[in-house]
Amino acid sequence: MKLNFGSIQLRGNILYLVTRLGGRSKWISLKTGDFNIAKKRARKLLPPEDSEQAWLEHLSRLGARADLELRRRSALASLTWRNLWDEFMARAAGTISEASETSYERWMRILAEAADELGLLPEDILKKDACAKITARLMGAYISARRMLVFYRRVWSTLGLDRGLWETSGAGTVKPLCRHEHYRRLSLDESRKVHGYLQSRNRDLADMVVIGYSTGLRLSDVAWLEWSEIEADGRFLRVVPNKTHLTKPIPLKIPLTNQVRNLILRRRTSPPDGDPYLFSEDARHRPSRKIAAAFKSCGVFAHGNGRASFHSLRATFISMMDEAGVPPHITDAITGHAGGGMHARYTQPSPQALLAAVKKAIPPL
Repeated sequence: MKLNFGSIQLRGNILYLVTRLGGRSKWISLKTGDFNIAKKRARKLLPPEDSEQAWLEHLSRLGARADLELRRRSALASLTWRNLWDEFMARAAGTISEASETSYERWMRILAEAADELGLLPEDILKKDACAKITARLMGAYISARRMLVFYRRVWSTLGLDRGLWETSGAGTVKPLCRHEHYRRLSLDESRKVHGYLQSRNRDLADMVVIGYSTGLRLSDVAWLEWSEIEADGRFLRVVPNKTHLTKPIPLKIPLTNQVRNLILRRRTSPPDGDPYLFSEDARHRPSRKIAAAFKSCGVFAHGNGRASFHSLRATFISMMDEAGVPPHITDAITGHAGGGMHARYTQPSPQALLAAVKKAIPPL
């Protein structure tokens, strides 16, 4: 059979594609003695056009694909779902911040556990359907699932694997059920430990912890508190939470403990000229990472499936209110949670009831 730049020839029991280019011959094994199979394989190696330029470009593309496949198979020979983290860190040394390392390692442990539960084999690391099964499981269980998937793409890319196996575009449309993950409450000793650690290193962040612990506000709301949101008598905050300001632009009336009132009084004595915010611009810039590092330094970690972070202060606040016997509608009025159906729409606790509830439930740090 005559072909462009060569022919198929038999040597022993194996058929070869013999290419002739630039006065040279090259024998490429087609790894079969069946002529019909050999023709199909030869077509994949043939150039699309009758020109040396097209032939060379074709060989170059084949070489790139072969190199990628070789790297994938080489990586697969040493990878399992359990050692992905170690292999990744060996190649990504120096690119992972200390504050992020704990979360990333935990995400890789979750990945390995999901693979075990689904019965996936090491070679399934290269399969799209395996990654899709894991994605579905994560989205139904973890509130940080989409961030996990983005990180898995980075791991696969670093290890020379196909990062496209992890789909993140559609994952964001799946509403997580969050059955297995939550923010755990902190003990009073843990809260005091984090506050004390920050108090000697970063007073702004320490004050944020006090406010979060005493009001149940989210970190984004605490960091961007404005002086105008503090009522004249200093007993209440009037805040529209960032999470709901577009759908429910109704301000919350949040009572302040004596500790928070003293904190505000201290900060009010020397506010920056013209700055409408309680905290400095430097403190408002990505405080979550700095506070997460403080939690880690204090040994305040996740327990089981309960995460430990600034948001745990909100869980702590709500839990202490419940344990102090504060009615749920009072707590909901402070935190902004919508509970109790139609009853909650009409219930409007008095300022005195709000203050009494916080005074009863929240001990000072």
